[in-house]
Amino acid sequence: LLLAYSGYDSIGGNDANATVSAALISNIWETFERQGVRENLTEMLVECENGVIAVTRIANMLLAIKAGGEMPLGLLRAKLRALADYLYTPLTIVSSKD
Repeated sequence: LLLAYSGYDSIGGNDANATVSAALISNIWETFERQGVRENLTEMLVECENGVIAVTRIANMLLAIKAGGEMPLGLLRAKLRALADYLYTPLTIVSSKD
């Protein structure tokens, strides 16, 4: 799992918030895959009290975007897909260097 976070300080968060969010999303994704609830799971939106987290798989990593509750879900999905498309090649190269 690749964990990267940006902008947490600017919205009043800290490194611990990023770590908790990453652990939560990783665990939820793994549970869905393990239980076979969603075969071929490619994308997930999690609505929380203080915002929304959008997640997709790139190679063997998860890419997550966290946004405030006022963000339209369609726009968040579009941003997630655009970022995933942009990062697909570099992350595939990095993940294959194990």
